[in-house]
Amino acid sequence: MRDEDDPLEVSAAAIVDEAIAPFEGLAPPELLAAIRAEIEDVLVATEDGRRLVRSTRADPIAGRSRDVVVGEEEAASDDVAADRAAGGPRHR
Repeated sequence: MRDEDDPLEVSAAAIVDEAIAPFEGLAPPELLAAIRAEIEDVLVATEDGRRLVRSTRADPIAGRSRDVVVGEEEAASDDVAADRAAGGPRHR
């Protein structure tokens, strides 16, 4: 059974749906369901399958690095970057 909260499984299902679509109405529904289940299993259960599924997904879009602050050192470097972007260092 597919986990709808798992992006990998959802992507694998979309790939399989697209691959199976031309055979809808040509093969018995039970056969298509068995083929669909087998291909989905291979795509999510094997390293090569997972790699294939990930390769079809869009690359994530990261925000600016200053959107994520991990610790004080990163926060300080963000302040420097903001100062430069504003036209020079600010005195505090």
